[in-house]
Amino acid sequence: MSDYKNTKLYDIGKIVTGKTPETTDPLNSGSDYMFLGPTDLHKHFIISRSEKMISTKGLLSIKGSVIDGLSILVGCIGWDMGNVALVKGKCVTNQQINSITKIKDFYNPFYIYYWFKQKKHYLFQIASVTRTPMLKKSDFSNIELNIPNKHQQDKVSNILISLDSKIELNNRVNAELEAISKTLYDYWFVQFDFPDAKGRPYKNSGGKMFWNDELKREIPKGWTKGSLSDIGNIIGGTTPSKEIDENFDDNGMPWITPKDLSLNMGNKFITKGGISVSDQGLKAALLKIMPKGTVLLSSRAPIGYMAISREEVTTNQGFKSFVPKDHFSTEYIYYTVQNAIPAIVNNASGSTFKEVSGGVLKTIAICVPPKVVIKAYTKIVEPIFKKQSLLEVENQQLADLRDWLLPMLMNGQITVQGAKQGGVLAEAQRLVGPSNSQSEGKMLDFAPKFEITMPNNNLKQAILVAMIKRQLGINYGEVGIQKTVFNVAAFSPGFTEMDYEFAKSHYGTYSPQLTDDLRANPYLIKKVVKGNNECYAVNSRYEADVNDALLQQEYAAYVSAINKMLTVYKDPFIGKKTDKIELLNTVAKLIMDFQATDIDTIYKGMEEWEINQPGYNTKADKFSKPDTEKMIKLIKDRELVDVLLNN
Repeated sequence: MSDYKNTKLYDIGKIVTGKTPETTDPLNSGSDYMFLGPTDLHKHFIISRSEKMISTKGLLSIKGSVIDGLSILVGCIGWDMGNVALVKGKCVTNQQINSITKIKDFYNPFYIYYWFKQKKHYLFQIASVTRTPMLKKSDFSNIELNIPNKHQQDKVSNILISLDSKIELNNRVNAELEAISKTLYDYWFVQFDFPDAKGRPYKNSGGKMFWNDELKREIPKGWTKGSLSDIGNIIGGTTPSKEIDENFDDNGMPWITPKDLSLNMGNKFITKGGISVSDQGLKAALLKIMPKGTVLLSSRAPIGYMAISREEVTTNQGFKSFVPKDHFSTEYIYYTVQNAIPAIVNNASGSTFKEVSGGVLKTIAICVPPKVVIKAYTKIVEPIFKKQSLLEVENQQLADLRDWLLPMLMNGQITVQGAKQGGVLAEAQRLVGPSNSQSEGKMLDFAPKFEITMPNNNLKQAILVAMIKRQLGINYGEVGIQKTVFNVAAFSPGFTEMDYEFAKSHYGTYSPQLTDDLRANPYLIKKVVKGNNECYAVNSRYEADVNDALLQQEYAAYVSAINKMLTVYKDPFIGKKTDKIELLNTVAKLIMDFQATDIDTIYKGMEEWEINQPGYNTKADKFSKPDTEKMIKLIKDRELVDVLLNN
């Protein structure tokens, strides 16, 4: 990293702490300039509007705190510490934000912004803490950044800007789609201007209206009074005991909490939350599994967060969820419940915090339209909802890719090598779209076609996964791949591919770094198989790249080593069985550690190898001495002992 140098923040630009105009003077309020606070930092990559505005007089009253041009805003007080955004033009912030403005020509403001994007934890560490964390201006100004030359800053920034700009574009598209579908709902079901038999707006064209005493309003002919329970089965949730670890499983059934919906704000759909529950947890808490398309409503702390489930889900007790009944569609229920939230809140009860029960929801009155109207509305908006879901998924992919790239780009672990097309990050360019597309907006005009030079372990891991599938007919999960990477390396003389440090673990050898690499590998995807278990498969977008690599001379030795190992897996004694592969992995590790092959030494090692598997405390509990002896013989018969002893 010889091109990098340490630079104090005060040398990069002017540091400004915000200030609030005198609130007792009404002339300071207005609509001339943005007045930004911590909540504005949550919303956009580049802020273009704010919750609060001030007048020119208000701006001039705190002119020493004015920022101008392209500036970086950083939250420096409380739990908004480290939130960061960009802003263009003249504006001011309140005193909870420090800004870097008038940035010198040697520095790319976007690069500085992305540097801060990964430093939230660091800012908390250097902040002074009494009751509320606070980062003083002097400490903020003295932060030291390790920064490359301007040319490299520009290259790195352009990649990350392309991703964030596409996210912003998708958000704008989704906001417009939301306005269309919600406006249509209000026209049809609030103003009653759904199409009549001749395609005209019903009420405005003189459609018959009748007074309903229960609803205390006129409603169209054929419509009836109902309640929220008429349109969906209302289901609550529960929480399995958190004192029992086995109740939860990262690969289990998604379990949604109000916090998950809070973190999901701005999205209409949700796939999973921060925690999933195991089969044991589902049974212990009597959790009900709700289908794809369920409308989730937080019923306490706070009331009114909403989302639609993309897949089957469960929730905690902070929800009352609507599983659609009969002909009532998810799309119709979503807006009907959303429109009923003021009434729901008004009927909530509770001393510590407000909560609404399922019984109360059943009393919330609504106007129920005929089936034909709901069906016609759903036919129009269902494609809109699907498009919104797809854009949200794409945004998550973009954000994951950005967050994966960010630390490696910033610390020089991977470098941008020019403006070639394709490469490992062709996926990023695919998601970002053509750089000359007029629909992308100005921020994407400079989006480069790029290739990144990076460690080729990603492709090698994908080759391994592809060969396992082809030769064994199965996909391995993380545990299976961990053992196989170790086994391939252990049984191949001079093998240095994907060099990881492995330690003993419950199901065999384990490398934390390999786990991190697998989870961040764009060539691989996780898929759920029988038993709700997750396994790795080659991402279909990269199948051609992986197939090409299998035939390239560059990977010939690596492919040969994998073939050799998979041939051992197909030995009749192992028979491709996962427990026998674990035994092979265990014996290989002990032969390398003890530099011995006699059964007594190896089995003693197995007695000392502690594990946490159901019914077993050591490897010797799981694997018998005769089977261990057979595995040693298999290794000897295949003339692999010397390789292990010398590896």
